[in-house]
Amino acid sequence: MDSGLPETTSLDDQVEAVLSRLDGTCERIGELTALGSEAGLVMFRSFEPGPASTRLGLLLSEEIIGFLHKAGAHVWIDEYGYEDE
Repeated sequence: MDSGLPETTSLDDQVEAVLSRLDGTCERIGELTALGSEAGLVMFRSFEPGPASTRLGLLLSEEIIGFLHKAGAHVWIDEYGYEDE
């Protein structure tokens, strides 16, 4: 599921958008993962050279962590850095 937000939106806001779309499904997802299905929150971020500041780090709120825990979901974060040539 995609957040539907522009790629330049912060990861924090992207996560909030995705989980708001899943509101009310946490227990059902948890039931499915308990039966062997897999659920995950997968995020990709790239850092490009230049003067634009990019907020480093990611803050997952207690509510988001609780949702992921109840759903039996894992978190996968890939970050890529690009150096000036």
